Amino acid sequence: MSPSGGKHLPPEITEAILRLLPAKSLGRFKSVSKTWNALISDPLFIKTHLLRNHPTTTLIALSTTGSLYSIDIAETRDSNGDDDDVIPATAKEMSIGSPPIRWKQISGSCNGLLLATDENDAIFVMNPMTQDLWEVPLCPFAPPYEHEASYVVLVYGFGYDSSTDDYKIVSISFSHFHIMDHHIKETYACVYSLRNNSWRKLPSDSYNEHDHTVLYGISGAVNEDTDT
Repeated sequence: MSPSGGKHLPPEITEAILRLLPAKSLGRFKSVSKTWNALISDPLFIKTHLLRNHPTTTLIALSTTGSLYSIDIAETRDSNGDDDDVIPATAKEMSIGSPPIRWKQISGSCNGLLLATDENDAIFVMNPMTQDLWEVPLCPFAPPYEHEASYVVLVYGFGYDSSTDDYKIVSISFSHFHIMDHHIKETYACVYSLRNNSWRKLPSDSYNEHDHTVLYGISGAVNEDTDT
């Protein structure tokens, strides 16, 4: 569809057509016009497109060098459409960010979106198919690193909250300090709203450093229950 052709269609028809396209095509069509770029980058459009096109056969892998690769597992099926034979799949490197970001860890996924940290421990939510990227601000309730903790265990949870139509990140940090002959442990928990672009502090007394199941999504939702 050309930009001039799109002008003759009602906006709702254009949007409906774009929702039917594969994510990779959407990434290319962002350059068609400012209107299309704004529509394709809109969080609500992204959410509905992801839900319409879910599930996907694309696997995202992180290499030891910090690069992301996409692997279409549908390529591994033989001519009969099953998985009886082992067929190698092609891993395609994904260059996300300008300059390309080196990734440290993938901390979660939900509806095709990824939660990841880069080599500088900055937090991002990304759509790897369209290469849209949102940097998450630092949690204002982070542990007091000025006290030079002996070590910090930091875990994340990522999911979709259907009650508020919002994607959320739960962050829990366990900081260990050795002051004189005393061992002190402090726990900090907070939740981030992608819709509001803000953090909220959570009660942190009930979290177990050695049991991270509280952060796993249930039916696509992050569990913030502190009674675990």
